[in-house]
Amino acid sequence: MLNRLLAICCLLAAVLTVIVFALTSSYAPPPAQAPQIEALPPLQAPQEAPDSGAQAAARPLFWSSRRARATNTATTTGSLDGAEAIGLAGEGEHAVVLLRQQDKVLRLAQGAALGNWVFTGLDAQGAAIFEHDGERRALSVPRPGRDLLAPPAR
Repeated sequence: MLNRLLAICCLLAAVLTVIVFALTSSYAPPPAQAPQIEALPPLQAPQEAPDSGAQAAARPLFWSSRRARATNTATTTGSLDGAEAIGLAGEGEHAVVLLRQQDKVLRLAQGAALGNWVFTGLDAQGAAIFEHDGERRALSVPRPGRDLLAPPAR
């Protein structure tokens, strides 16, 4: 009885194999067709660019305030009420400057005041910018070995 059942299962498997093979061998995929691409009109440059990027450069992209920096104020470099910059940290709205004034070290976040001077941020050269009554001062941080990174003089 077991032999007969095994023989019937083998016969059914063979028939199914022949049917599947017959069905798959007659199928042929449709021929490939090239995509229909329409010609695009030629690009035309704008006649006159109203903003050459100066406005975008003056307004930092990732600052929430996106205020343009004042350019009509004078910038000087030096000490500020006897305080000198000894370190900078962060960037954008999270800029922090470390100042040494007499025997103590002060940490000022952007918007904090040192006397009448308000720390407004960092400039592109990495100097701390302070403003008071339209005057602007930049305190740069001394960087030992900076001359090693500078290109050789010609």
